[in-house]
Amino acid sequence: MKRPYFFITLIIGSLFSCREKLTCKNFRSGKFIYNTKIDNTRFIIDRSDSIQIETDLKTGFITKSKIKWLSDCEFEMHYVSSQDTTLDKLSPVLGNIPIMNRILKIEDDYYIFEQEIEGSKMRIIDTMWIKK
Repeated sequence: MKRPYFFITLIIGSLFSCREKLTCKNFRSGKFIYNTKIDNTRFIIDRSDSIQIETDLKTGFITKSKIKWLSDCEFEMHYVSSQDTTLDKLSPVLGNIPIMNRILKIEDDYYIFEQEIEGSKMRIIDTMWIKK
């Protein structure tokens, strides 16, 4: 009688181990949730391979950026436009400053990233959650 239980346990265990591991390529497109560490502002991120649209859930403002992938785990963003008029007034300057992003660690529900404004010492490490 012990053999069927062992066999069933072995099958169930192998099914869970066959689950596809996430890689950086899984994050080129999709919907994500980001909570800033500074003031806990929450954003919904909708990313295609080359465009990212961020919706601030507090204000409803939408910001659009272009994305250029430099490697599987690294991309740069360039500001395109925003409904936030203060930010949009700075668009001629912001559009020329790349924001470098590196995916550092991947888990089932989130990834940890590093973001740095080129030419600046400003760098953040934070978490991007997969929206399900």
